[in-house]
Amino acid sequence: MTDPATTDRPGAVDLSHVQRPLRLLAEGLAGRPVRWEVLPDGSAGWPFEIDLPEPGEVRLSPSADEFDAAPDNRTLYRSQVVRQISFE
Repeated sequence: MTDPATTDRPGAVDLSHVQRPLRLLAEGLAGRPVRWEVLPDGSAGWPFEIDLPEPGEVRLSPSADEFDAAPDNRTLYRSQVVRQISFE
């Protein structure tokens, strides 16, 4: 299914389409519920464009379009989650 918000950016991934599995990944790594914050549009949050969040918090941009392929952008989101959770 193509997201209308990302049709002009090939390979872009909207956070709303991957948030549930990312939340499960974050909670599995942290061992507890994790608070989510969606960054303002245009804030990539990667690689080190944001300060590390508070423990138990993940900050992600509303969409990922750094790469041309959607699987790479989904990997980008996973990398952001792992990086942020690993610094607790």
